[in-house]
Amino acid sequence: MNDFISRTDALNAFDTNLDKLIVGGSENAKSVEQYLNGVIDKIKQLPIKEYGWIPCSERLPSKEGEYLITNDAGGVKNIEVDTLLHYEDGEPFWFYSQNPIAWRELPVPFGE
Repeated sequence: MNDFISRTDALNAFDTNLDKLIVGGSENAKSVEQYLNGVIDKIKQLPIKEYGWIPCSERLPSKEGEYLITNDAGGVKNIEVDTLLHYEDGEPFWFYSQNPIAWRELPVPFGE
């Protein structure tokens, strides 16, 4: 299990909890709101790549080869290794997966 959450999940958590923190009209409500809005702005400035994943809708790898992909199989997301190839006309396609939604480079193998 990893301890990371996505940028989207972090923003949703702040949006959900911001109102709870400033309710009640306390003297510090304005400074709490300003602080949290600053945190939200910093989260929004994070790169779109979340932990190395690049949405397929954004772009595909520039070269053929094996990549780690997230495949959406009817609402069930799986992580798989797949090969990106190109048809004769240059159109890219994934060899195994039907609905890849994100990709990333393969990790470096363990070495001692």
